[in-house]
Amino acid sequence: MKYLFFLVFIAISTSTFGQDLTEVAKEITDLRKTTVYTDNHDERMALTDSLVSKFKDFLTMPGSYDYNFEGLEFTGVLTSPDKSFKMITWNTPMPNNTYRYHLFIQHKNEEFTYLYAVSGSGDRPITKTLSAADWLGALYYEIIPFKHDKKQYYMVLGWDGNNRFTTRKVADILHFNKQGKPVFGAPVFIKEAGEMMNRLILEFKKDASVSLKYDEKQNRIVFNKLQPLNEDMEGIYRFYVPNLEFDAYNLSKNGQWEFEDNVQVIIKTEKIFNDPRNIEEPVEKPGNKKR
Repeated sequence: MKYLFFLVFIAISTSTFGQDLTEVAKEITDLRKTTVYTDNHDERMALTDSLVSKFKDFLTMPGSYDYNFEGLEFTGVLTSPDKSFKMITWNTPMPNNTYRYHLFIQHKNEEFTYLYAVSGSGDRPITKTLSAADWLGALYYEIIPFKHDKKQYYMVLGWDGNNRFTTRKVADILHFNKQGKPVFGAPVFIKEAGEMMNRLILEFKKDASVSLKYDEKQNRIVFNKLQPLNEDMEGIYRFYVPNLEFDAYNLSKNGQWEFEDNVQVIIKTEKIFNDPRNIEEPVEKPGNKKR
């Protein structure tokens, strides 16, 4: 079995020289399925390293930005509404119930950046601006462009399995520096008391269902109000659950997101991402078609 795996690993690690986009994309699709269905953790990690290398090979090929992945399961592929960049994300479950996250950001000129993160640290840096090296890690399901102080920003909504106790939904702010490298976080969230945040992090009980969605008609993000199961559990997020109320951040004319308490909404229950351990494909959010 080990000898067979070694041969497979060598085969998928070979150069893409002489291959076209379709052939390399097919290898990526097959390899991604293998990383999900293998039961051996060491094999999964080795295969994931090969998958990252294969994606890098693919994204250096002419025409890769406009390529439409067909049948690429367990992976999020989003193109920004202004079509200036695309995001490719997936995660790898770890034995300790945390996740390793992988993100490729490719610009229309086909230059790309690869980011890597590990969940479960416990940090909640809601007031920090983070470089690509400090990316928090998430599976993104929506990109919302907006401008603030004449600069282009993108709100990215994501899911993070975090650890064995909690799950997170995140509304982070993506922008790019002068070198075209991604930067995460910006002080554009105005909280209820007038305090500023760089990102919104909702952390809650592992088996709870929490919604974080963009309301295009109202130009706002809407999310469940969270509360501890009792007052003694204040600040212990493994015991936080949604109640029947919703809050929102509304996009103002100056490009800031202003908090609004207890908004009236009608939201259908929908899973954006399922736990990869259940071996189910993430549900694609309407409005973010695969490119």
